[in-house]
Amino acid sequence: MASENFAITRKHRAVSSPATITRVTATRVLFAPIALIQAFALVLTAVAYTANRNGESWGTGLFWLSLILIFVPAALRVASPSMNRNERIGLIITTGLALYLVKVLYTPQAFAFHDEFLH
Repeated sequence: MASENFAITRKHRAVSSPATITRVTATRVLFAPIALIQAFALVLTAVAYTANRNGESWGTGLFWLSLILIFVPAALRVASPSMNRNERIGLIITTGLALYLVKVLYTPQAFAFHDEFLH
């Protein structure tokens, strides 16, 4: 009888180990900072576009920095083996939306590229 209770207790401890809880919490925590970095990069993109329209030379470097800030943190996190599926899908969607918004910020009120008229 005592060995049966020990086996049940041992199974229960294996399921709710602190390492499992810490790993799940850590994966949920990293999505928000990456999304905030991407939002900040979109603000930098808008500043870079405005600087380029005004003829400032530093606007091009700021534009490329903003693209790096959108793509690299998400790519590094997606490549991580400790990621769960939902966070990976969420990061891919937010990265795609951020890169689309870079195009929209270029000309927010009109079509800019030749293939936009075809669709």
